[in-house]
Amino acid sequence: MDLAVAASAAVVAAVLGIAAAHWQHLLFRDPEHRVRGQGVAYFARLGFVAIACGVTTGLAFRPDHYDLLPAALTAVFCFVLAVLSSADFERRLLPNRLMYPALLAAVLFSWAWPDRSAVDIAIGGAVAAGA
Repeated sequence: MDLAVAASAAVVAAVLGIAAAHWQHLLFRDPEHRVRGQGVAYFARLGFVAIACGVTTGLAFRPDHYDLLPAALTAVFCFVLAVLSSADFERRLLPNRLMYPALLAAVLFSWAWPDRSAVDIAIGGAVAAGA
C-alpha cells in the first residue's frame, strides 16, 4: 500500500468518526442516555473522534506496515475504541450495543494479525478477565 491509500483511508475514517460521534447517543438503551450532546463539549468530542479515527486509520494503512486485512481490522478496532472513548467521556458509560460485538469480533479475527499468536490472545484475555 502506498501513501495515497493511507491518506484516503484517514480522510474517510475522520468523516465517519464525526458521523459516529454525532449519532452515538442512539447506542444506549436507557432514555436518559439517548439524548444528543450539546455545547462546546459536544463539538470537542466530534473533533476528538475525527482526529483519533483519521490518525489511527492513516497509521494502520501506512506503507510497508501490514497487509490489507490486518490494516483494515486495525483501523476498524481503533475506530470502535475512539467511539467508545467518546461515549465514555460524555456519559461515563460504555454502550453494550457496541462493546459486545466488538469483543466478539476481536476474538474471532485475532488470527488475522501476523505478529500475534493464540498464546498472546489467551494471555490478553486472562489479564482482561482478572482486571
